[in-house]
Amino acid sequence: MPLRAIIFDFDGLILDTETPEVRAWQKVFRSRGAEFPDSWWIHAIGRGADQIQESPIEVLERQLGYPCERMLVMSEYESLRLADIEASPVLPGITELIQAALAEGVKLGVASSSKHAWVDRHLGRIGLLDSFGAILCADDVQNAKPFSDLYVAACARLGVAPSEAIALEDSPNGIKAAKAAGLVCVAIPNACTVRLSLSDADHQVDTATDLDLPMLVELLQTAEKRHVERMAANPQNEQIKTHFGAITDEMKSLGVWETAKPSDEAFENMGAFGLNTMALEQWLRWVFVPTMEDRLADGGPWPSSSSIGTVAIRNFDGRHEYSHLISLLCEFDRLF
Repeated sequence: MPLRAIIFDFDGLILDTETPEVRAWQKVFRSRGAEFPDSWWIHAIGRGADQIQESPIEVLERQLGYPCERMLVMSEYESLRLADIEASPVLPGITELIQAALAEGVKLGVASSSKHAWVDRHLGRIGLLDSFGAILCADDVQNAKPFSDLYVAACARLGVAPSEAIALEDSPNGIKAAKAAGLVCVAIPNACTVRLSLSDADHQVDTATDLDLPMLVELLQTAEKRHVERMAANPQNEQIKTHFGAITDEMKSLGVWETAKPSDEAFENMGAFGLNTMALEQWLRWVFVPTMEDRLADGGPWPSSSSIGTVAIRNFDGRHEYSHLISLLCEFDRLF
């Protein structure tokens, strides 16, 4: 399996914006006789804002037992945080890895739970904005990390399958997102996340200086070998049955199950995947599903390969509600 893309997290991976955030809140809390809890940032790191249950100001007010002057608190926090971030360099080894990848024709992307205004501004400031063929942020998808949407969308924008890409992440939430999308993931902790468990990653290094392209290619090949071994250890029919059930459940939740049946003429003129005569939703509901039901009933025969996930990525790019279905279809391809 060739390495066709590397997808980077941004905050805490390319630039350590997370440590300044924690330090700023610690100073704000301590100046008011309170203590910024580790539990908050452990929950929050790597998540989109809509995934965070309680804001730091709400935590502060709960500790103090009375309302704060919120605008004053936020102004103090932002001043401390931004001054720290503006003085922060690109994290070790990142620039070198980017240059090596570009020299070898490996595509690069960013998948960040922050918004474009933040990510694009800082990538431009540190001179890396033009290095990436795809920059996907929280305002591009329905669900930020730990959901898979960002990585599915990044792969779609780069034109690669998840199995052809490696994700670089620094947090448990980011790792969950990458793995849910079907990517091999390397963990590179920063000063904040080094205390967290990143064991769900396929590999972990101290800094990006410990990585090079041959190592990433080897990790991708090792992951593919393990996948093949897992498949060999399990009856294919049961694997397919379980995965097909997850796909049909997701189709029902999206309303794809209610898609109108194509005309007889559309079926007669159907080409590869039926996309010249019918929408992909129609093909999934009225061609893929009946074919799978028949083959599961008969125990096969099964194809030697499948590219449904790749077709779905191309046809559903930008339709955020389909992110999980695309992930399931990409994983379905890997069963063959």
